[in-house]
Amino acid sequence: TGCTPLRKTSAGVDNHSRGGLRVLISRPGTSLMLGLNLGAAWWLYAKSVPVERVAVSYEKFVVSKEYWRAWTASFAHYDIMHLLFNTMSLYNLGALEDIYGT
Repeated sequence: TGCTPLRKTSAGVDNHSRGGLRVLISRPGTSLMLGLNLGAAWWLYAKSVPVERVAVSYEKFVVSKEYWRAWTASFAHYDIMHLLFNTMSLYNLGALEDIYGT
């Protein structure tokens, strides 16, 4: 698959002890999701899209049948801390891509 082989350490499986760009290149699924997440957040910010236009609510999702909101709400990061923590979590979950593949 082009990925570097996994290396067993005392803490478990460690394929990327240094991190950075090399990790992102070897994890295409994680890189794609990070890019989509950051791109969508930037686009929403640049266009000044109000949170009400993309957020999920019972009325909009069920009554109005706006099912696309289930997708857009996952990319709607209107607070920088929310964006940073979600991005960090997604990056760390990328270790699963080393184990299970893309």
